[in-house]
Amino acid sequence: MPYDSYYSHINVFRIGIHIHLYNFYLYNEFVKFLMDFPAQFDLIITITDCKIKKLVENLFNKNTLRNLCTLLVKLVPNRGRDVAPWLIYTKEEQHHYDLFCHVHSKVSSYLDFGNEWRQYLLNKLLNKSHVVHILNMFSQNDVGMVFPDVFYKLKKLCIDNNIKQEGEFGEIYIINDLVKKMGIGRKLNRSDIFFSEGT
Repeated sequence: MPYDSYYSHINVFRIGIHIHLYNFYLYNEFVKFLMDFPAQFDLIITITDCKIKKLVENLFNKNTLRNLCTLLVKLVPNRGRDVAPWLIYTKEEQHHYDLFCHVHSKVSSYLDFGNEWRQYLLNKLLNKSHVVHILNMFSQNDVGMVFPDVFYKLKKLCIDNNIKQEGEFGEIYIINDLVKKMGIGRKLNRSDIFFSEGT
């Protein structure tokens, strides 16, 4: 694909990026990716410790991140892992954007590959070449959501331990009830199940 065509849709979208920075010490991984982010974006960072607010504002700024437009740092309760800060505490901001990206300082210390898993997810979502690809995908297709394939070590863990994709505790029934409430006229089946493990 020609260079001009490949980059033609970079600044068409209003982009919001949400980072739930529970594990503050990982800030540098996000700064590194966002320094090269190829489109203009607003950044919303949720934190659970008020003492780091000033520090976060000093680290994530327009001097460091060339395509950053605005920064909002929000203090949120330490509840709901990364999902509540994303779906509840940035809910008011999300309607300002065409595209909204959610990432978080995932550690998953209960697994011996937690750091690899986080780096895989961040690379697939924030790496410059992947971002360009994602933006072009949204501009040329009817796409609702983009997320990486399941990390290969997690996939192997699930297969080796016979962990079902549809859940262990009847989650498929909850999902089908939600699908019905959304007005989708059919139940999900196993071949439909593909989701963002690790959010």
